[in-house]
Amino acid sequence: MGQKTVQSSLATFNTMQSYFSNNGYVTKDILFPEKISELSKGIWGYCKPVSVRVTYYDGISTGGSVQYKGSIAYYSPTLSKEITAVLTATNKDKAIIVAHSMGGIISRYYIKNGEGQSKIDKLITISSPHYGARDLFTSFPGVESETKEMGIGSSFLNSLNNPSDSLIDSYSIMGESGSCALGLERCDGVVYVSKAKLNQGKDFVLLKGNEYGHSSIVDQQDVAQKVLGIINFP
Repeated sequence: MGQKTVQSSLATFNTMQSYFSNNGYVTKDILFPEKISELSKGIWGYCKPVSVRVTYYDGISTGGSVQYKGSIAYYSPTLSKEITAVLTATNKDKAIIVAHSMGGIISRYYIKNGEGQSKIDKLITISSPHYGARDLFTSFPGVESETKEMGIGSSFLNSLNNPSDSLIDSYSIMGESGSCALGLERCDGVVYVSKAKLNQGKDFVLLKGNEYGHSSIVDQQDVAQKVLGIINFP
């Protein structure tokens, strides 16, 4: 996962955030870790709900080099600070996290090992490898440790999933865009369908079609509709 890939990932939720904006949300641009201190109490205290994108990567707000941390666990403190800052800015007690891919794993680690159980109302993951990703995608240069922790049967995931894989109201959305190479099991190109389901989650949504590949799934309007439906569900 090189510099270009990380920079590209910043646009992951553009389509979804635009959909939220058209449905009554106040949308904010990316909150970089380096910008947390700029959020003062109540600055986003609107009468409408607020949608803000965050990144757990340090060092990219000014185009600098990405600072990889060597373990998924080490991104959790950054996410924790961002959540606290957003809650302070919006005058809210809890937030809802919508996360894609590894972001869902980091969010779950924060919920289990940080303050997430008291600060997060719902977790919605999209194409997250809760029970592991294909071997082909667990050895990216520069982030070998993080990706290996997402390998099927890894000690990191085994610990994260026990005794429960859903400590708060959690929902998982997954795409089935075809069969994976050298196997018949269905997947989105990166994650097997069977590995993306939260077994103790509230609901599992499976979408079938080429447009629901691992990266492209977040660009689909019907996915944004489903996410907003989950958010609005009591």
